[in-house]
Amino acid sequence: AITHNNNNGDNIITLSTEFNEPVKYVETFNLIMCNGSSACFTNGFDDLIKYSYQLLKPFGLLIAGELFWKKKPPATYLNNIGKSICKNTHQNNISISLNEGFVLLTSIESTSKDWNDFENPVLYEIEKFILDFKRNSLSNFDLNNFSSIDIDKLSILARFWYSNYVKYGSECLGFG
Repeated sequence: AITHNNNNGDNIITLSTEFNEPVKYVETFNLIMCNGSSACFTNGFDDLIKYSYQLLKPFGLLIAGELFWKKKPPATYLNNIGKSICKNTHQNNISISLNEGFVLLTSIESTSKDWNDFENPVLYEIEKFILDFKRNSLSNFDLNNFSSIDIDKLSILARFWYSNYVKYGSECLGFG
């Protein structure tokens, strides 16, 4: 965990490693925001809630956006993506939060359109990056960090991810 000040004098904490042992906090915060990044915690959303509760001042706010399963994913989907990217339903995430001591102020779930509005541009931007790379038209980018093999793998992986999202993920994944 790294704490620093921004230009407004606010203290910011960055959690940049997996938590395998208890962390000692020297400061608490009025607001913590975590949008889809609970995977940095050893136990995902459960740890996000546990550590956030410890880091927040009394009546502090946690804004958390988290993947959840709308329905049980097919084994094929889990095999294709190589791991489970979430483990709870939206209601389970709410229950975990309430059990830790949080008070729920509001809860919002993404729609299928929200998901498509996110996933479609991601694939587009990856494909655009690959095309720009192959045309050698990337400015301010260190092309020595990539090889054509890496770029070809990136294209294959991006298309594989997207096809799995369309076939399975869009029916199974939620975000709230």
